[in-house]
Amino acid sequence: MPGNLKVCYFVNSGSEANDVAMLMARAYTGNYDIIALRNAYHGGNMSAMGLTAHSTWKFNVPHSFGVHHAIAADPYRGQWGRNDPDAGRNYAADVKSVIDYATPGQIAAFIAEARPAGERLCQT
Repeated sequence: MPGNLKVCYFVNSGSEANDVAMLMARAYTGNYDIIALRNAYHGGNMSAMGLTAHSTWKFNVPHSFGVHHAIAADPYRGQWGRNDPDAGRNYAADVKSVIDYATPGQIAAFIAEARPAGERLCQT
């Protein structure tokens, strides 16, 4: 294993991987709150459903305990257009605002998709 890593943890699915990641982050940091991004899909189990920030992937059951959602930085369909030179600063300010006003100021994790769901790889 590279560096100080000593364990490789195999799981059955992305949902389970996100569930374990949440558990490990909370256990390691001693913090509870997690920041996730809106319009993201992170799985269908109870804890990953809380990370998911899209109503079509949620059921009417209790979920999202300790998970808070910030605006996803989307240069194509996002709140700030792709030509706005302050877009990055504005998205970062939203994450800071979520931390400042929706959490005690200490978070266990930040989870984001490498490529937002539904985004096309090619433009025509």
